[in-house]
Amino acid sequence: MPNDDLNLECPFCHHTDGQVKAGLREGVQRYRCTNCSRRYSPQPKHRGIAVEMRQQALELHATGLSTREIGRRLGLKPRSIVNWVHAAENSKSNNPPVAIDQASNTADSPPRRPDIATGRTLRRPTIHDVAALAGVSSSTVSNVLNGKGRMSEATRECIHSAMRQLHFTPNSHMRAIRERKTNILGVVTFGLGNLGDYRSQGIVVEVLGGINREAGDRGYNVLLYTALPKEKNASGGTVFLDGKIDGLLWVGPQSDELRHAYAAKAGLPVMALLARQEMEGVGYVDSDNVDAIREVVAHLVEQGHRRIAYVGSIFNQDFLDRLQGYRLGLESAGIPWDRKLVAANDAISRCWIPTGVTGEYEVTIDRWLALSDPPTAIVLNDDGWAVWVIDYLENRGVRVPQDIAVTGFDDTARASNSATILTSVAQDFPEIGRLGTSGLINMIEGASYKDYQTLLPCKLIVRASSSKSVT
Repeated sequence: MPNDDLNLECPFCHHTDGQVKAGLREGVQRYRCTNCSRRYSPQPKHRGIAVEMRQQALELHATGLSTREIGRRLGLKPRSIVNWVHAAENSKSNNPPVAIDQASNTADSPPRRPDIATGRTLRRPTIHDVAALAGVSSSTVSNVLNGKGRMSEATRECIHSAMRQLHFTPNSHMRAIRERKTNILGVVTFGLGNLGDYRSQGIVVEVLGGINREAGDRGYNVLLYTALPKEKNASGGTVFLDGKIDGLLWVGPQSDELRHAYAAKAGLPVMALLARQEMEGVGYVDSDNVDAIREVVAHLVEQGHRRIAYVGSIFNQDFLDRLQGYRLGLESAGIPWDRKLVAANDAISRCWIPTGVTGEYEVTIDRWLALSDPPTAIVLNDDGWAVWVIDYLENRGVRVPQDIAVTGFDDTARASNSATILTSVAQDFPEIGRLGTSGLINMIEGASYKDYQTLLPCKLIVRASSSKSVT
């Protein structure tokens, strides 16, 4: 019997009475109208391909790609693409284009700009809209965009006029799919959260400046990744493989970082900056940290120092190389390694902080000063820590450099009063960014990553903190 409580309306005869259940189809309840005997589903299951996907296929076809290639790239059946193309052509023949000088007065002309009055977002004009307005085929518009084909200047100007009227710009996503190239370089870097801090601003800003200038000169844009997940699982590298970028620059990857290596193994050109990483598929541009610290130790030995302490983290290859340079410097001078004079571990970057947080910073210095043969020089692998050490020593009544010499690394802490006397190691950060970007683009164009594993020399800047003769 009819169920009058269903409160349904037949979509064919529009009667609301006499609607009864008529079984299931693919899990969807169907009904039968006893008035017209037609069966229907109140909420029919969505079928077919999304309109956006069809539009992408049509735009790619207009560029000259075969239906088979479009199907392979978008995961569609070539037959479906052929049907959409025929339907679009039939629709165009049944709706002839209007002349350009009449377009602004025609209600059916494609939307050309945002509706400022209503605030509504209008549909972005496509290559088919341009073709319709200009009275030509989509392939002719495609030829104009790609500089191909022969046509009269009048036709070319007609198409350009249509583009201007519609405010049309080529779809860069479609072009990237067609050409398999976006001309965008991805960049991951440390230090973005504290760019106002003088201890890190010089590094990040100068490296990014070198990257940006070289990318612009080579016709590339830069995409800065600012919200990567904290997890360092290798599979997290898939975030770089979605087609947005042609290559990846990672500034200062830590030793246990695997995401960029995962992307490199998948075929994405990858360049590490400020990290000497021997990884398959990964190029690098770094400073010669080993030689730099070895030169620092040699300088201190020349000043008469034999008890030379060292402070540094070891969470990335740069810091490991600096520790190695310290050991080699001692070895070259015939000075035995003394573990008591070394503060180097993964926790250094967290615990060597000013007074009032953990106390590790002061405890280490006090322990060294209490030794029967205390150090006469301290090598630190970061300018910020070196500045803190100078301030703390002077507060304790220890003179720098008369009692203890102090050296830093990076030559970036120039905004501090203590830094004006700090002996440090200068790196060419803009050049590191430039060379890394140039090498990455060459890798994108087919060069081997093995040709782009570069170490740049550093420069020792001797100031008063390590030399009594410098004022």
